[in-house]
Amino acid sequence: PMLTSASASHDLPGPTLSPASPAAVHESARPDLGAGAWASANTMHTVSLPLVFTGYWYRSDSLLGVQMYASHSEQEAVMAAERAGVRWARIDFFWSQIEPENTTPENYQWPAPLDDWLARLSAQEIRVILTFTGNPSWAADYPGGPLREGVDVEELVEFVTAAVARYGAPPYNVKHWEFYNEPDNGSLFYANLGWGYWGNEPAAYAELLRSVYDPIKAVDPEAQIVLGGLSYDSSEPDGPFVQGFLDGLLENAVGPDGRVCFDVMNFHYYPVFHGRWDPYGPGIIGKTAFLRNKLAEHDIYRPFICTETGSWSDAENGGSLELQSRYVPQVFARSMAADLDVAIWFQFVDDSRLGYRKYGLLDADLVPKPAYAAYRTASRQLASADYVGPLSSSETGSAEIEAYQFLSATGPTWIIVAWTNDNLNHAMALQIDCLVRVDKSGNQTQVCDRDEGRVDGLVQVLIGPDPVYLRLDASTGEKPFD
Repeated sequence: PMLTSASASHDLPGPTLSPASPAAVHESARPDLGAGAWASANTMHTVSLPLVFTGYWYRSDSLLGVQMYASHSEQEAVMAAERAGVRWARIDFFWSQIEPENTTPENYQWPAPLDDWLARLSAQEIRVILTFTGNPSWAADYPGGPLREGVDVEELVEFVTAAVARYGAPPYNVKHWEFYNEPDNGSLFYANLGWGYWGNEPAAYAELLRSVYDPIKAVDPEAQIVLGGLSYDSSEPDGPFVQGFLDGLLENAVGPDGRVCFDVMNFHYYPVFHGRWDPYGPGIIGKTAFLRNKLAEHDIYRPFICTETGSWSDAENGGSLELQSRYVPQVFARSMAADLDVAIWFQFVDDSRLGYRKYGLLDADLVPKPAYAAYRTASRQLASADYVGPLSSSETGSAEIEAYQFLSATGPTWIIVAWTNDNLNHAMALQIDCLVRVDKSGNQTQVCDRDEGRVDGLVQVLIGPDPVYLRLDASTGEKPFD
């Protein structure tokens, strides 16, 4: 709900992890307490202040989402998503299906399957990001490109506001509207396949967002205008995406009234491009940091989401079921560390029409892969947890161990997500009597100091390339690291 005023009181507990090297708190995770003030994770603060919200973002209890398509709308798929702990679904929304011929809202052909699908997702408390696409041929030359010259933008405004009026209300409750997929594409080949096609027209894309912004808000003040998920990879001359699109968009994003034309920053990340972003941070953390700085250069600050990330399972294309399942906890732990509000796994169900690689958590027959179990485990372990910080090599005992710490309110419990990046096993020592080790598939084992035949105040845990969750009692005040 929208708040006009409130009093907030919040305690931030946290033991020191190491006498010499306390865990760093991610910069973007520090609560904003005013200029020059922030709350450390190893101190206690109580803050009371009035809050005034002029805009707001729905922050779910979990950032875990999936990409779903019309062929996945069966009740079985929706229930499988709910069982996995999915809390966000990204769905394509085709203008051409609803207004194939230019007409007025009372004559729109609202598809009953879409109505049923959205209602089912809402009933399962899965929030939906609707991706606007599929321009009709009477309005545009390309499904994801600009309107044809001579077509009044009010035609688009009329359609979008009718859609917001319909689907923004119960039982659908859609509040997040994304405009075109990967609009930084500049290739006619991919434009004809339905991708966004604004790569060489960033100012026009900004103007499009501005043209629908106020009309959408007038219909539903809770609606959020989401930037089309940018690839920002495979750029020209070797790839279809226009590198300068984002700069051009940001240069035109602020209108004469001083307002930004979108509410939510959105991008895509795939690990095949990690080499480009690792200098700024591991994987999706690096790309988020780079793009956040890019917006800051233009004095624009927005919540960040990633509406496509994933890994494929088919061996013939260099993937495997094992590698895919490993990537699930890695990318979601890193996404929380990057302070993303939503991370969408592409895709929920294998679909050969969407490419030759098998990214699905379920196969085409809705049979779960190991990655589905890994997704469900990530949800159960991290959905109610808050990110605390990364662990240093002095805390983990090896530079090859990548680890992130979270605090769950249940217990309370420290949760460490850890894996190795050299495909080998390394030992991590923790100063604690016992802990619970949860593997990526959800299997639990208790590990105690005495298990090695002696009691020395340390629990030794072997960390390997398969990510694990280490659950520690946070109420004792013990220092978990040697």
